[in-house]
Amino acid sequence: MQNKTKKQTYRNSQLIQIGFLLILFGVFLFGYQFWNRHKVKAQQTMNRKIYEASEQQSKKPKETLKSEQISPIATPKATESPVITDQASPTYSFIGILEIPRIGLKQGFVSKEDRHNNVEENITILPEATYPDQSGGNFILAAHSGTGAIAYFNELYHLQEHDKIVVYYQHKKYTYQVVKIYQQEKNGTIRIYRDRSETTITLITCTNHNDTKQTVYIANQVAIENT
Repeated sequence: MQNKTKKQTYRNSQLIQIGFLLILFGVFLFGYQFWNRHKVKAQQTMNRKIYEASEQQSKKPKETLKSEQISPIATPKATESPVITDQASPTYSFIGILEIPRIGLKQGFVSKEDRHNNVEENITILPEATYPDQSGGNFILAAHSGTGAIAYFNELYHLQEHDKIVVYYQHKKYTYQVVKIYQQEKNGTIRIYRDRSETTITLITCTNHNDTKQTVYIANQVAIENT
């Protein structure tokens, strides 16, 4: 009977030790992911400030609806935190900034030709997109939703019709107003329904809490200002 009690005590001690180790590992992993997420965001903020500073420096003297079918580079989907490595965060050469006041987003984007123009690193300009300064064009952007530092469009589901979207590009401020929000099944292509007589911006990401659908946000350009 005494041996049986000793064995039970030893087994309980082992379980306690294993449980303690698991808790320590969980705390370490969570803390490391939290630190990495904030490191990436800090790098992105610095890159955006570099862009804004360069913009300031350069100022010194010296409706028929039609569908457009596109195949995105990579359909944005919910993502967990990216794999953690010890490599330094890349420095991006932003050519403009996307700002969405309702969700507090202000994030830079690189050019279509930049190798960092992909949803695993940045808000992405799709190949079919035109830049904001093209009249009648469509500036098409995609980004991840979900969790992690690269989920730039995670809060897009808060957007409503008439909300403002702002793009800073080539020393100008382009303001858009949301006119249409709709969902589509994920099937490898996206149909964009917009008035081609308007100059528009289109934002694409996964539908909140739905891994089988994607949401498309269409906004018409309503103002252009010098910055």
